[in-house]
Amino acid sequence: MPSTPVPPSPTPTPAPRTVEIWTTRDDSPWLQALRQAAEPFHADHPNVTVDVSGGHVDFGQIVEDFGTGQAPDVLEPGDLVPLAARSMLRSLADRLVGSKIDPSNYVSAMWANGSWNGSTYGIPALDHGPELGLAWNTSLTATATAPTSWADLYLFGRQLTRRDANGTIRTLGFDPLDGVGGILDTVRDVTGQEWFDPPSKRVSLDSPAYQTYLEGVVEFYNAVGIDPLSAFRKSYRPLTNTEQSAVDLGRQVAIVNGYWSVAEIARFARDPSWQFDYAWVPSSPAGAHVQRIGGRVLGIPSVANAPDDSWALIEILSGDATNRLFCDAVGTCAMSQSFLATGGWSGRPGMQFYVDSIGQATRLTSRSSNVVTGFAETKWVQAIGEVLSGKESAPNVLKAAQAEIQAEVNRVHE
Repeated sequence: MPSTPVPPSPTPTPAPRTVEIWTTRDDSPWLQALRQAAEPFHADHPNVTVDVSGGHVDFGQIVEDFGTGQAPDVLEPGDLVPLAARSMLRSLADRLVGSKIDPSNYVSAMWANGSWNGSTYGIPALDHGPELGLAWNTSLTATATAPTSWADLYLFGRQLTRRDANGTIRTLGFDPLDGVGGILDTVRDVTGQEWFDPPSKRVSLDSPAYQTYLEGVVEFYNAVGIDPLSAFRKSYRPLTNTEQSAVDLGRQVAIVNGYWSVAEIARFARDPSWQFDYAWVPSSPAGAHVQRIGGRVLGIPSVANAPDDSWALIEILSGDATNRLFCDAVGTCAMSQSFLATGGWSGRPGMQFYVDSIGQATRLTSRSSNVVTGFAETKWVQAIGEVLSGKESAPNVLKAAQAEIQAEVNRVHE
């Protein structure tokens, strides 16, 4: 007697779930591009919804959220070291084995930005590339030749500063603290002098190189006039990311800034006919071509609910298709070697300098990645303010800042 066929067991339908990604940026074009970039992941995982949340910049709030079980599945943390040092991010070393993500696809300085203490915690994605370039509006100058020393750049800035009869600044030639000019990593890179030595854990902020840089900034501000410059900034904003930015309004000639400024200037410049050029930032020794690679990385929180989904999403968000999408929609990308080879960035001519600079730099650096980077940055900004206000001399301020940073290093490593 024939056996009765056994019906196949039904395959259970996977329960729907949500993968949440947090990012520091919260502007609409960025968030929309991120949602669009995640669509291929949802197509491959139809039972999984990707939720994008922006504006996560408060480190204390992130720590608090993690502690109450509200962590995302993928995090773009800004500076990953404070989180990795607190075991709040997963090491990705095992995930990289056999993955679509290959460390050799990134220049070493770029890959290093996702590493801490010998392990990988973040993958460069969405916005990661050269951070040092002198951008200037050649339509506002009588020359298309970039200054090659800080002395020439300061002279350039003073000569191209235009004033009303009452001394009010109408056009500012240059502002050494605008863009990335005022951050500590930039001083480290253009002087060629490290402010921190990881093996010895010694801070070296009180040095001739940093003193000379700080005194140069103060001398320039005094020459232009601190009060007129403060009044100028009430009407004309720094950076290049809004229509009210001085550069975009044609009220500032030059700025030290990264590759993202190309797209921002194209989007916000008041006059589309203006011509901009991009060149090396003056650095020591004379003639050195220095570039820093920095930007955003994607990591997986240690308490993520769906780490496998998290990694699959990161693989898509770090791919060439996502880079092309972000380059077109926002003007940023992760400059992996495979993406640069596609030419997907070439629709923005000003990017040529920054792309070329990666291979042409005589010194290519990463961002500072240690547990006191944020603390040191705060002390550097405070030092600038104290010297500009006339409260203290540069040597005294740097000596005090070095002592405070060294004390924090010692405390952290007790």
